[in-house]
Amino acid sequence: MTAGQDRDTAAGPAAGAAGQAPAERQTFRSSLAVVVWWIWVLFAVGNLIDLAVQGRDHLSVVAAFILLFITGVIYPTVQRPRIVADDEGWRS
Repeated sequence: MTAGQDRDTAAGPAAGAAGQAPAERQTFRSSLAVVVWWIWVLFAVGNLIDLAVQGRDHLSVVAAFILLFITGVIYPTVQRPRIVADDEGWRS
């Protein structure tokens, strides 16, 4: 399994029936998207710390909210695009 893959075990629709094991599920995500996410988080945290230390005006508050807004937009765009594969096939 590569760094961009998450491994989950989930009960499939046939789980619980006598003699059947739960379906194994794998989640595949883009490794590049996760790396970009963490680079952005480090950038945003560094800027927020700088704004907290040096910023004392209205423009600093606006910049902080813009950083938080962009972070809120980037997070779901990194987490949502994925492919989930199990015994029945795959879905996105």
